[in-house]
Amino acid sequence: EKTLTTILIGNNLVNISASSIATSLAIDFFGNKGVGIAVGVMTFLILVFGEITPKSYAIRKAESLALFVAPLFDFLSKIFYPISLAFTGISNLFLGKSVKNTPMFTEDEIKTLIDVSGEEGTIEEDEKEMITSIFEFGDTRVKEIMIPRVDMVCVEAEENIKEVLNKAIKGGYSRFPVYKDEIDNIVGILYIKDLLKYLKDGNFNICADKIKREAYFIPETKRADDLLREMQKKRVHMAIVIGEYGAVIGLVTLEDLIEEIVGEIFDEYDVAKDEITYLDKNTAIVDARLPIDEFNEKMSLQLPSDPFDTLAGFMMEYLDKVPEEGEEVEYDGNKFIIEKMDEKKISKVRIIKSSE
Repeated sequence: EKTLTTILIGNNLVNISASSIATSLAIDFFGNKGVGIAVGVMTFLILVFGEITPKSYAIRKAESLALFVAPLFDFLSKIFYPISLAFTGISNLFLGKSVKNTPMFTEDEIKTLIDVSGEEGTIEEDEKEMITSIFEFGDTRVKEIMIPRVDMVCVEAEENIKEVLNKAIKGGYSRFPVYKDEIDNIVGILYIKDLLKYLKDGNFNICADKIKREAYFIPETKRADDLLREMQKKRVHMAIVIGEYGAVIGLVTLEDLIEEIVGEIFDEYDVAKDEITYLDKNTAIVDARLPIDEFNEKMSLQLPSDPFDTLAGFMMEYLDKVPEEGEEVEYDGNKFIIEKMDEKKISKVRIIKSSE
């Protein structure tokens, strides 16, 4: 605000002074016609040499010009300070004091700047995507990124470490939720590295319940950025997600949170799977667990995202019954056919997009 006021005072002072002197001289030379001549000439000179040219140059040479004029601007800001203070006070009388708390840039303006920078090549495409992901990260809820309950791999509290190791080897996991009797009764988290000392001693009969660690529970509505900070502070890598009725609905790991910012992270045990496999330009096989928002973005479609979160949820909502392979939903001229079922769970969906 101080900077803007100083610039406006200096700008108007120069323009008004120059126009007044030019008008006075024009009247002396041309009489009454001098006023019109002065207005025309000064309008041209001010626009070209006082506005357009210097501002265009400043955009092209912003950093070097800023360093050059900074001492002069600092000097002028001190001279104009009393006038600036008075004008700012008068302005606040009309606009109210809340204007002081208005941010210089809004989130949407920064996103627009990032998009423009990406288009002009100032930043790389992957850098643009990462910065955009950081903004979206703060608005993301845990429910949107969690591993759903049906895909959770857990161990029963009474399983011995030999059984646990078999699951770890088969799935490539380093941590397991531990439950008693049912999944809703999670009693802890088992870290595979905690088994090493028992393996060294040849003690294969100790059960998971004896070496589990405390589980960290979170509500499904928690924001992803808040959870990331909490997991860093608590030094935990896995959190159990609880739904509105108190049941376990999924889990989220530190890796899941980081992937929301930097993209997929594959370790030596991960197998890269294509969520969308294109058969031709209008036909694709899609993983039914794909979130609706991500599906819409990748497929350039506009499916609704409420009250469901995934493509499978969309299919079940519109079928309104337990689905079967081969059943079809049509939406906006596009066909959605259940390609594969995993028991009662939709696994793959064939998409046939409208050719229009």
